Amino acid sequence: MNARTDPAAAPELRRWLADELGVSSTKLQIEPLSSRGDSNLMYELDAGGRHLVLRLPPTVKNDRSAHDVLREYRMLEALEHPRCPTRGRSPRATTSASPVGRST
Repeated sequence: MNARTDPAAAPELRRWLADELGVSSTKLQIEPLSSRGDSNLMYELDAGGRHLVLRLPPTVKNDRSAHDVLREYRMLEALEHPRCPTRGRSPRATTSASPVGRST
């Protein structure tokens, strides 16, 4: 992967993920998950045997079909509320970060 063409290859992202997931960056494997033209970029992570999906917003800022990944994170987090009848039936959101210059 090349950090210029693939945001998941950026060393800063690898360091942040390793810190958030509690693994060494040398044990963090990141592979593209889908190239079917999805709006958000998706990657499969292997964090020392723990398998996760990384979703990043598209690199094109004015992509009208792009979804708000932080909004999706908040929704997944809300589905884990103890009073939610579907608790435990949806993917579990692990961590999130705001893009530089934006707030969540």
